[in-house]
Amino acid sequence: MNKMFNSKQEKLFDVKEKQTTSVKNAFINVAMEDSITTTSGNGAKKYTTTLNDFVDQFGYISNYRKPRSFEDISKDMFLLWSQDPKL
Repeated sequence: MNKMFNSKQEKLFDVKEKQTTSVKNAFINVAMEDSITTTSGNGAKKYTTTLNDFVDQFGYISNYRKPRSFEDISKDMFLLWSQDPKL
């Protein structure tokens, strides 16, 4: 029983490196990661994009206190529509 608990505990805190893109080229992956990395107000590392336009649009919901203009929204919707009109 104790052995099973220890193995579960190790897996729980096991941190795996997350691949940010679907590109197989390691050079391109590093360059893309460097280009989308920024720092937050408290100095934490954060990303400017998820590399998925649909997920990025969903994330804009958090900016509801700063409404976007209709032109910005229509430009983003045109981009999404051109990628997948059914989604």
